[in-house]
Amino acid sequence: MYEETGCDLVMVGRGALGRPWIFAQIQAYLEHGRVLPDPPVSQRMEVLYKQITLAAELKGERTALLEARKHAAWAMHGLAGAASLRAQAGQLTTLKELRNLCNSVSLKGE
Repeated sequence: MYEETGCDLVMVGRGALGRPWIFAQIQAYLEHGRVLPDPPVSQRMEVLYKQITLAAELKGERTALLEARKHAAWAMHGLAGAASLRAQAGQLTTLKELRNLCNSVSLKGE
């Protein structure tokens, strides 16, 4: 939209869900005209795990893991076997389970 219409600004909505690196990508494009690729799956899973670990420190593990289910689904969008991964994410109850899922996804995605 930025290139096609010459608009002054762009708004990021749902595009940021599961993709917090999108802001760095937008900044690189606006400042240098570079299109940065998405990070590798392993890095995406590390970001997800760190995000939920920080949330657990603030809200408690139970609440953070309930919220993690949707964040995990967004982070795994577009991956091979995403439907199965989302189903697994929907059953998360502990940080250890999240860690195991992230490790499994990282191994499959590389």
